[in-house]
Amino acid sequence: MAKNIAIAILGIVVVVETALLGRRFLQHPMMHRTSQSQSVAATNSPSGPPAGMKPPAFPKKGDKLSDLPVAKTAYQVAPGDMLADTKTATAGWSIVQNKQSDGSLIVDFIPKEANDQRQQYTVKTGETLYFVELNSVDDSPGQNDDINLRDDYGIITNADGIIQ
Repeated sequence: MAKNIAIAILGIVVVVETALLGRRFLQHPMMHRTSQSQSVAATNSPSGPPAGMKPPAFPKKGDKLSDLPVAKTAYQVAPGDMLADTKTATAGWSIVQNKQSDGSLIVDFIPKEANDQRQQYTVKTGETLYFVELNSVDDSPGQNDDINLRDDYGIITNADGIIQ
């Protein structure tokens, strides 16, 4: 008898939680699109951070890297030798640089985690490639594994620090 009551209560809790989640989903701004242009804008824009949190600044072409919050977590990869802090930030990645006949570099970020994405960048003469480590605390100590996947990426800037 007690077992049946516990199962019934659990069932009610599941139904109520499902209803609340469904209601929250249907109230989400992306569920109320009236035109194709709004649909594209909603798809390309984050819905916003939780209350009290500042929205992240997403780097885009033409931005000056040093003016963005991600500049604090951007580590120079190329050209030149990587510093110790860059090597720490790139835990979970193999970085391979191949110099081209025109003087540019092809730089591959190869993830050690099979579920992450390989990234490739062409760095022309006068440009700098940075590795952005968004979640510096997501690396497993001593294992060089990246726990949060697809949160790290490269940014190329020109000689003035403008994102290309």
